[in-house]
Amino acid sequence: MDLVEKMQNKNRHPWELSRTQCILNIIRNQNLNSVADIGAGDNYFTTNLRQFVPGLVYAIDTGYSEKTKSDDAIHYLSNISALPNLNGKCGILLMDVLEHIENDSAFLKSTLEKISVGSTVLITVPAFQFLFSEHDQFLKHYRRYNRKQLLNLIKTKICA
Repeated sequence: MDLVEKMQNKNRHPWELSRTQCILNIIRNQNLNSVADIGAGDNYFTTNLRQFVPGLVYAIDTGYSEKTKSDDAIHYLSNISALPNLNGKCGILLMDVLEHIENDSAFLKSTLEKISVGSTVLITVPAFQFLFSEHDQFLKHYRRYNRKQLLNLIKTKICA
């Protein structure tokens, strides 16, 4: 890790660093030509992702304004509806996003319509509804998931 990476990681939570490393290791082996990071937030993950994706990378977050400029490496969008359909070997990342969406089913359906068959979709969510707390409410979560709930949500959208 060089000095720039150490400075970037200085104020990152160990969980975020661990998740970043884990997901990047998965993506590294997928050979994706384009990726959309939905719910990109402060863009920390997306900037790290860029080194593993030779084609288009999209950072999508409702917190971005229409004036957020895209650069050669990353295209910033404030709404998933602005994301073009991704073709070829592409990926969608939904890292800790679905729990913030009231109608997660409809959102997932509209997201999956943006990609072709055989694409990679990576989803992370907070686990176990019985752990739902004031902290979740503060973070504006609607729910937590167990494995069965998440798999059922995904299956209903893939098979729809």
